[in-house]
Amino acid sequence: MPTTSGIICSGARQLQKCYGQIRITQEFTGTLGLSDALLDSSDDNTTALTSALVLAGVGSVITAGTGTQVINEFSFDGGAVSFDAVTPGAQQTESQIQVIDNLYINGNGAVRASTPTDVNAIPQAINSSFSLLKQDDSNATLKLVDASSRAVKGNGGNSQLQDASGQVISSGKQRNIVQQGKNVAKGIYDYRVTSGPHNDGLYIGNAATQLDFLASGVDVLVLDAAWMPVSQVPERWLSTVRKEKPFLCRIRIMITQELQLSAVVISS
Repeated sequence: MPTTSGIICSGARQLQKCYGQIRITQEFTGTLGLSDALLDSSDDNTTALTSALVLAGVGSVITAGTGTQVINEFSFDGGAVSFDAVTPGAQQTESQIQVIDNLYINGNGAVRASTPTDVNAIPQAINSSFSLLKQDDSNATLKLVDASSRAVKGNGGNSQLQDASGQVISSGKQRNIVQQGKNVAKGIYDYRVTSGPHNDGLYIGNAATQLDFLASGVDVLVLDAAWMPVSQVPERWLSTVRKEKPFLCRIRIMITQELQLSAVVISS
């Protein structure tokens, strides 16, 4: 994360004081760190943040106003961002955040939608014959935050999906995972927050959140990634994946019954 001069806002009264300083400078270029504070990112507030880094800290809730709110940089650090209603069949919410520079979604945080009923309208169809990586990407259907692929840091896997009151939204369903005609695992598929098929923002999708392995040996569940940087492998696997070459390569990630992961470079 960049080191910049910043303002730390803790609590509603301090937030008002901080925002008074930002409005005076008009083009605030530092970090606005929020802790136990509420922030409406619409109208004049957004104008003051077009050159700033907004840090959503623990206890903070940022409300994205109707329309597109432009922020220079944004980072999750335990806080939440609340969006408007999810319209069935739509590809984005009525409120959206556009990040110009860096979007840090490798930290802990939460994304809030107005009601679970709205989120339940998101398609849950899964082609379990796809690799797990492709499943993660192909079912990211609802875009919340827009950013260029070079600006996104992380894949959103540490972010929780919540309703407006902060309760977790979940609708887990068990499905068979079939590879080469064989049932190699059972997966629990549920709503997830992800960086999307092109790593260009923050989305709500449907993907595997839990696996029960049924096969071993040559029939073990295999995640076969296409040509891609190793850095784009989902973070929830990276902690135990052995990165043999930190550059563009074709890798095969195998998940064993002992829940151990190994990465083998096929070509580079």
